[in-house]
Amino acid sequence: QTRDAIRQLEVELGSPLYVGVEQRHREAIIKHESAAYAAKDLARYYAALDKALMKFHSMKMAEINKTIKEMWRRVYRGRDIDYVAIRSDTDEAAD
Repeated sequence: QTRDAIRQLEVELGSPLYVGVEQRHREAIIKHESAAYAAKDLARYYAALDKALMKFHSMKMAEINKTIKEMWRRVYRGRDIDYVAIRSDTDEAAD
């Protein structure tokens, strides 16, 4: 009875479903690991790009505000407002 069960399982292992299963499993593991590494890299690149864009935005806003301040002081003759500036708050909850 046990020998028959073993033979039956050996026949089942020889079926097309199980032929090359080790190679298919290996390929699936490689694909999974590659996708995980790619996702990790993309997250890292996203964070670096986001940081660079925010820095660029801050630099440009400072440059614009400097120009606006200079123009305001040249043009405006009142004494109630020293200068005007554009302010932008970063929305860190948007992640």
